[in-house]
Amino acid sequence: MPDGIPAVYNDRSKSDLIPVAWDEGGAENCDTNVGGIYEIKGITSAGISVTLTVKVEAFNYVSNYSFEDEDTSMWTITAEGADPTDYQRNSQDAHTGDMSLHYWSESDMDFTVSQNVTGLASGKYRVEVFSQGGDFNADSMLLLFAEVNGEETTAAIVNNGWVNWQNPQVEVDISEGEDLCIGVRVKANAKAWGTFDDFMITKIG
Repeated sequence: MPDGIPAVYNDRSKSDLIPVAWDEGGAENCDTNVGGIYEIKGITSAGISVTLTVKVEAFNYVSNYSFEDEDTSMWTITAEGADPTDYQRNSQDAHTGDMSLHYWSESDMDFTVSQNVTGLASGKYRVEVFSQGGDFNADSMLLLFAEVNGEETTAAIVNNGWVNWQNPQVEVDISEGEDLCIGVRVKANAKAWGTFDDFMITKIG
């Protein structure tokens, strides 16, 4: 916590740092293992109430989550028939950055993209991805999945147009020593198209 804060007086002159006594309980409730926004109250030496806003960015446990790194060996892509995917450099089709995982084929598609994550602490985790695409028929199936000890949790992905980003999410509980396999599974008609980007695993409890 900062020892003090700067102040600006009515005549617009600036002071040195004014000491602040922060609410110790508020600081203790700021969980740096879980993303979120926390407010911590304090009182300056002049008796003025102040609030410190702390934003904790959740750590993402997915390696090369946005496909920006040249090394994509952590990702496994399996396909029935020809592989319709490619790592595409096109910022207009990416949720963030320049890269995304793109798919399109002249024939029907059936493929899975996955990554296995180890060394997670026990707790509850959120798994998510960003997806956009179109030209799917009614028989197409797109799923986000998270697998722990052979048990799979899934969420349907319903794409409905270019850069109309969907953000499906699932939550899973992890015990110490358990691995987590995450990814997407796509069965789609010929000439359907889309991209995946920004896979995330964040600890939420």
